[in-house]
Amino acid sequence: MYCYNCGKNTLVEDEFCAKCGANQKIELKVDDYIENSPENSIATVIGQMSATKKAWSLAGVGLVVLLLLSAVGGGSSGLNVFGNRALSQPAVNYILPGDASITLQQVWGVELNGSNGPVSLRDMADQAFDYTSYSVGGGITKSDVEIAFQPGNSMYTFFNRLLSSQQAIDAVKEQWISRAE
Repeated sequence: MYCYNCGKNTLVEDEFCAKCGANQKIELKVDDYIENSPENSIATVIGQMSATKKAWSLAGVGLVVLLLLSAVGGGSSGLNVFGNRALSQPAVNYILPGDASITLQQVWGVELNGSNGPVSLRDMADQAFDYTSYSVGGGITKSDVEIAFQPGNSMYTFFNRLLSSQQAIDAVKEQWISRAE
C-alpha cells in the first residue's frame, strides 16, 4: 500500500504515513441529499442537455479515455506520457539523503553532477542500469526488470530508499525496461 499523499510504502494497518504524517484512514462521506437527489442523477443531467452539448460531452469523455489508455496501456511507451517529465528533471531533485545515495555514488559510481551541471533522472537511471548490467554480466531482460522492481524486491527497495517519489521510481523502472533486452 502507498501513502495517498506522498507515495511512500505504508502498511495496511498504518494509520499515519511515517514520511509525511498524512492520515491513511480517511473515510469519505457524501451528503445523503446530494447523493440521493433526483435532480443530480446522471440520467436527469444528461436528459436536460441539448444534443450539441451531449455530442461535445461524449467527445470529451472519449478523448479523456483515449489519453488515459495511452498513458497506462502502452508498455514502456505508455507511462512515458507522465514519466518523461520526471526523467528530464535533475536527478538531485528526487534523491533522498542516506545510505542508498552513498551506495549509488560511491559504490555504483553514478555521477549526479556532470560537466554541464546536475544530470537528469534519465541519465542517472541509465548509469545505474549500466552498472547493474555490468555487475550481472549483461543480458538484463524486461522480465528481470519487472521482477526486480516489484515491491519488496531488490531494485524496488533500493530505489524506494533512494528516490523521494513513486513517480520517480516508476520513471526509472520504465527507463530500465526501455533499455532491457
